[in-house]
Amino acid sequence: MYGELKSSEIDALMERNRYGRIGFSLDGEIYILPINYAFAGGVVYGQATEGSHFAGIATNGTKVRGMRQNEAVAFEVDEIENPTHWRSVLLHGRFVELRNREEKREAFACIVAQAGGGERSEVTWAMDLDHLVLFKIEAIRRTGRFEQREAYELRPLPKGPLPPAPDRPIPYPPPSDQSSQ
Repeated sequence: MYGELKSSEIDALMERNRYGRIGFSLDGEIYILPINYAFAGGVVYGQATEGSHFAGIATNGTKVRGMRQNEAVAFEVDEIENPTHWRSVLLHGRFVELRNREEKREAFACIVAQAGGGERSEVTWAMDLDHLVLFKIEAIRRTGRFEQREAYELRPLPKGPLPPAPDRPIPYPPPSDQSSQ
């Protein structure tokens, strides 16, 4: 069955993951890039670097430039077990850069906590809060979808055939059709 996640299921999915993809536009081009994040109080928190430094001048990274140029962003998180068991959340929102040091510290602490104290990128280890761009995405609209084979009977009409169950794999390559030769 293909269906909609409830608001509580969207929250739970967002809270139990640590990686997602952020979509934004920069100079008329669309980008979708992975980020680690935290989800707290209905808000997504993320971090990025200012970018590279050339001749003592900081050039903003792609994410930062894009989100500063256009605050409308999308954020997606997926959980995929197999083609018939997956969940996905898509959030449309507004990028808000955190400038207050305490807000930045709290956002970064949320990101580290949601990661379970796990690995951080070398970039974030090497940089302090003054050199990281911390931001939040305030949700304007969010949707969640899922597919779950076991819920086939709940599927709205018309119902097509189910794909083969995992215990009956589709042969690959498919057998050739002798009658068409």
